[in-house]
Amino acid sequence: MKLNMTAPMEVGISCRDLERMRNFYESTLGFEFVSEAAGDAEVARELGLCDSGYTVVRVQTPYGERIKLLSPEV
Repeated sequence: MKLNMTAPMEVGISCRDLERMRNFYESTLGFEFVSEAAGDAEVARELGLCDSGYTVVRVQTPYGERIKLLSPEV
């Protein structure tokens, strides 16, 4: 049974090795790539993430749940 979601559930996970984590979620667990974006240091500080910039990759299950993988630049 497939759920019809009005907004995807999204959990954020901080990681050191973004490429390795992305590969694990896509290749091993079968998640699909959704998007990749970069945030600058000012935005990262405002959000309380880190002092440097960061990259965020979103992956999604076939049912619509999403995971946000966050990795600081430094």
